[in-house]
Amino acid sequence: MEIVIDIDNIPNILNLDKNIIFFGKNSNYKNKVINNIDDCLLGKSKNILINGNTYNSKDFNIISINEENDFTNEFKFTKSNTLKQLIYNDVINKINEDKIIKYTNEIFDVIDEKVNNLLDRKINKKSDNNISFQIEIPDVNSIIDKFTNIYIDDVLLNDSSISKSMKRKLLYSFFIAAAMSFSGCSSFLEENPVDQMPESEAYKNPEMIYLNTVANLYTKIGADAGGSGLAGTDRGLYDLNTFCADDAILPTRGGDWDDGGLWRDLFTHNWGVNNGLIISTWDYLYGVIVQCNQSIDKLTELKELDPSNEYFDIYKAEVRGIRAMYYYYLLDMFARVPIVESSLTQMKDVKQSERSEVFNFVKKELEESIPLLADEKSADQGEYYGRMTKAAAYFLMAKLALNAEVYTDNDWTDQSRPDGKNIKFTVDGTEKNCWEATVAYCDKIKECGYSLNQGTNGFLSNFVVNNEGSKENIFVIPMDPTLYKARNMYLVRSRHYDVGKALGFGNGGWNGSTATIEAMNAFGYGSANPDPRLELTYYTGKVIVNGEEVINSDTGEPLEYKPMAVKLQFDKGDTNMKTAGARMYKYADDATATEDGQCPHNDWVLFRYSDVVLMRAEALVRNGQSGQADLDEVRNRVGASFAEATLDNLLKERLLELAWEGWRRQDLVRFGRFNDAITYRPKTEKYLQVFPIHANTLAVNKNLTQNPGYAK
Repeated sequence: MEIVIDIDNIPNILNLDKNIIFFGKNSNYKNKVINNIDDCLLGKSKNILINGNTYNSKDFNIISINEENDFTNEFKFTKSNTLKQLIYNDVINKINEDKIIKYTNEIFDVIDEKVNNLLDRKINKKSDNNISFQIEIPDVNSIIDKFTNIYIDDVLLNDSSISKSMKRKLLYSFFIAAAMSFSGCSSFLEENPVDQMPESEAYKNPEMIYLNTVANLYTKIGADAGGSGLAGTDRGLYDLNTFCADDAILPTRGGDWDDGGLWRDLFTHNWGVNNGLIISTWDYLYGVIVQCNQSIDKLTELKELDPSNEYFDIYKAEVRGIRAMYYYYLLDMFARVPIVESSLTQMKDVKQSERSEVFNFVKKELEESIPLLADEKSADQGEYYGRMTKAAAYFLMAKLALNAEVYTDNDWTDQSRPDGKNIKFTVDGTEKNCWEATVAYCDKIKECGYSLNQGTNGFLSNFVVNNEGSKENIFVIPMDPTLYKARNMYLVRSRHYDVGKALGFGNGGWNGSTATIEAMNAFGYGSANPDPRLELTYYTGKVIVNGEEVINSDTGEPLEYKPMAVKLQFDKGDTNMKTAGARMYKYADDATATEDGQCPHNDWVLFRYSDVVLMRAEALVRNGQSGQADLDEVRNRVGASFAEATLDNLLKERLLELAWEGWRRQDLVRFGRFNDAITYRPKTEKYLQVFPIHANTLAVNKNLTQNPGYAK
């Protein structure tokens, strides 16, 4: 299918198969079209209007490319990954194949020029570096699954350029990911991103081997496409773990945030086997696992050719650690999942594993990877910035051990679980029960040099702009609008429209997510002695930007959030509809952020040391010991009053300390509280602790069966 939609009689929108390319100078029309599509998808309208023609809202794959002299404005990829299939009508056949080829070539020429110019500026390319790029024009009648192939003939490095080396790796990975974003989902899951690069170039030296087997995986951890990334950019992993718990809610505000009941269903545990968030999360997690398997197979092959090369084992351990992390999320969310360890495995051989089997697999993968992982801090800038290191793997081991009763329970619909004291780990040659193992791995993380930043400012320093200096953050998604593709959509999604405008972001406020009534009560909102972290985590009243009150454009009065007025669904006539609910504050606003505030410089924190301290406290209590010292350490840091280290108080403390950080669903499941009734949600069934395997997967692989409680 070939389509060009004219804007002012200029063919600036080009479609090849399932991909739409918006091409031209930085002007409003691209944003208008994209926003029109997004509005449609968000339920704000039912149709898409482009140049007087109306189109139904279906899946699109959107890439926006601007032409400007400055890279920060020119080489942008705006992609909605939930958009996959173009619905078209009378515009088809408006343009002939020759014109398609002409404009395709022009686009590629621009990309070729800009990439070379970028590298000239960003990494100070010298003539003897011999870096070159090849642009391959695909057949217009086929899917564009390889837009850009990057050939790096030689990269000259020396001992003093380690920081530059890492920047190169990440920059190259960025472009590989950008090229891959042009392809459809199916090709991404099935194809190696370097399979069109000559073997002699792709794996010619340790630098290139690392780039094409390990570094390319990190672009997926912080992917910016909808449904992708471990932060789950939008409609993905993060949302599944957040809006079904008891601390966050995304209300329907009249026509805004209706989305066919998507967010209401998530909050009330009313999802089914065709839920879009579940599908996108499953596909994303397994998509990265497929890439990990491809990398492991290639490293195994290279090792056989050169058995003495120590790099292969080190790289392989890093990939196995990444793969184990992805299986960890599958274990936590879907329980009974296939374990696939090779890209050569045939579909007929893909079998379902019980939850306890997946638990043992993840545990074994991490245990065998840890000895070869780096000791360096992953959250610090440098060669290991954003990478899987020993501390990150220890964190996952602590989570495995702490949740072992849940993860070894193959029937979570009954009222019983295995006893944690009978679930064994071997740590440094000593057998320990799961609670003792949790403590041991938490201690190992402390030995790696992590500690709490002190005071309320210490708490906030984990989330400030340029937060790389935090000694508390263990594993982060690097955020840099120039070097990385990652996004933080959560501040934008929570802000009132007028707050986004006051910050200088035209569309940087979506007026969506808020805290629940339960969260406000836990923080002591409205009480004489609220928790000190209340105002460090939420906007709860009037909003100040740059020292001035934000004005509510609807009333002309200062904008004031009303935390206790939140509802699951508002009528249009409700005067509190747009201002109800406490909003996300935790991550500092970055005035230099791009993409309407979605691309800031605050690294997104995945694993944090305060979580480690609280895990240790809980494990001690569950093992019949005192966790008071650990709980005191976390509360004293912010000046909170004394609380006894009971399980109930520890569950509450995890909310107070870790709100908005994506752990609440898991915590509630572990404490047996996930299905409890809360405001706007009645008590739900036990089987809902685990998400269903989506219908598409079951249809493709008949070896798999649905999780208990869900209809096929």
